[in-house]
Amino acid sequence: MYNSETLAGTSVLYEALKKFSDKKIVLSYSGNKDSYILFTALCLLKDENNLDFEIVHFVHGNSQSDIEAEKIVKSQALANNISVAIFHEPITNESQGREARQKVLEKLYPSSKFVILTAHHLDDVVETFLMNLFNGCSYSGLLGIPVQNEIGNVLYFRPFIYLNCYKKDLQVYKGRYSIVGLLDNKSFVEDSMNLNFSFKRNAIRSFINSALVSFPYLKNKIISFSLFAEQQNNINVFAFKQTDYLLNIANNSYSLSTVKHFLENNEDVIRNWFFMLFKDKFKVNLTIRHFEEFKRFINDNAKIMSLPNNLKITVTSNVLVFSS
Repeated sequence: MYNSETLAGTSVLYEALKKFSDKKIVLSYSGNKDSYILFTALCLLKDENNLDFEIVHFVHGNSQSDIEAEKIVKSQALANNISVAIFHEPITNESQGREARQKVLEKLYPSSKFVILTAHHLDDVVETFLMNLFNGCSYSGLLGIPVQNEIGNVLYFRPFIYLNCYKKDLQVYKGRYSIVGLLDNKSFVEDSMNLNFSFKRNAIRSFINSALVSFPYLKNKIISFSLFAEQQNNINVFAFKQTDYLLNIANNSYSLSTVKHFLENNEDVIRNWFFMLFKDKFKVNLTIRHFEEFKRFINDNAKIMSLPNNLKITVTSNVLVFSS
């Protein structure tokens, strides 16, 4: 029997998923509690609204939790008549896991045909914010995890962030989706990697739990700041496009005199343009040091400047040419 809160939550989720009516919905199902809750919500929509979805599961090791997770995901998919694809991608750290999953998803689940659902929630946004901050990042690293974005050619949608859910808010949907008797009545597993504090995210999680004792509103403040950073990022993207339009002469060629004018009158505009240009067109994240070198290059009337990844800037007849 489903309670009113469960039905209300899935109703909102169903409306949100309607915008992907032209795509196949794929749940990235790890087998942990968060993804299990999202799985049960989708199963409810499958029964109540004929929602069609399938599952992709990644096995990143050979620990007991890895073995249990794979068994649970397979059994739940079979019991609910849902197609599941399982990929074995051994890793040693979180970064390798993201890269391995992304590589598979780009190959098999392009955004033209699929949307990938993940069970990230607002606690994950907070952890990502702090991890990026402690690693030393630009403002863009403080955006957290978006509700929806496209990485490579993979489209991601994160329902729990869309619904503004922290982990404590997630409703465990009761019903016929658990496999009774499986692994001592387990419906999900706790990843053993979560206890390994050599993983940065686990260390951040421990830090947050300690900080909440003295700063109970820490998470809410970080979410608010992350939303502000997203708004600022939108402004910066707009400013970049306008600046690029004013400076651009031809493909990757820009007016030197106009760049000098901006540097003299509004350095912030050129700094924003400089970083976004290389990130957008050359897929390189440059630093303040590179921008300071760029300013000296412009002011010294030099002819060539070298940058990472064999990129370079050359000057010919009052024109800046960016090339690789």
